[in-house]
Amino acid sequence: GEGGGGGLCLESEAACAAATGGAGVWEPRACPDPYAWLAAAAMVGYLLAFGVGMSSVPWTVNAEIYPLHVRSACTALATSVNWAGNVLVSASFLTLASPAWLQPHGAFWLYAAVGCAGWVWLWARMPETRGLGLEEIVARFRGEEGRGGGGG
Repeated sequence: GEGGGGGLCLESEAACAAATGGAGVWEPRACPDPYAWLAAAAMVGYLLAFGVGMSSVPWTVNAEIYPLHVRSACTALATSVNWAGNVLVSASFLTLASPAWLQPHGAFWLYAAVGCAGWVWLWARMPETRGLGLEEIVARFRGEEGRGGGGG
């Protein structure tokens, strides 16, 4: 399809951001306990959205865009960045969710904002590569063809 990064990638990122923001809607001091399940449901939604889309992006994209002689090194780098991001989120949550910082709902809203920014970046910068040969993909990344969902 047309659009940056392909439909599934954009849909997954949007659903992840929405689910994370949904978890931020529930504020434990303001909402009655019977609605606490909404935060858990939002997190399950996040895991499902991430699992069907964004979780495979580093491996799928790296398998498509790099020539064989650098593919393994680039995939290793992308995997490292992926896991570093996972560690950053895990390590920052308790601090961000503390009363001295953003509290739980604020931490989820911050992560949702990062997800929205990621969606915009994907839409603007990630060309669709499905069904293209390596030469065509390289041409898109070099800007020799239109890129992104912004009508390029």
